[in-house]
Amino acid sequence: MAFSRRDIWRLATGEAAIWPEDTVAATINGDSINRHATSGVTGGESVYLTVQCGAATGTPSTQTVDGKIQDSPDDTTWADVGDAITALSGDDESGNSPGINCSNLDKFIRAVIVVAFSGGSTPTIPVGATLTFGGRE
Repeated sequence: MAFSRRDIWRLATGEAAIWPEDTVAATINGDSINRHATSGVTGGESVYLTVQCGAATGTPSTQTVDGKIQDSPDDTTWADVGDAITALSGDDESGNSPGINCSNLDKFIRAVIVVAFSGGSTPTIPVGATLTFGGRE
């Protein structure tokens, strides 16, 4: 099928991996994505992760938000893949992981966000993540 380079939707597709939410210090596992499903995100040749965080509340003295991609052959046993996004610490900050070649990944993938705080009074921070798949066609 012929397409124009202006048809970006044919080349890249974003998938909300972790919907925006306010969180305390925690590890948030995103929903698993079956890369071989018959609908939705399929056939991507590469993937990268974007993690966003907002302004923390509860006056923590420090905060960090890390993100990573994991894969699984069976949707049960998960392993980290690629380089992580580490130490997002500012308010309203975002970071992208380097792209990962999907040919070496297992059937299922997910995003993971790890939030940590020091000090403060019950601090929380809004976080979210998106997986962007490239090279669909």
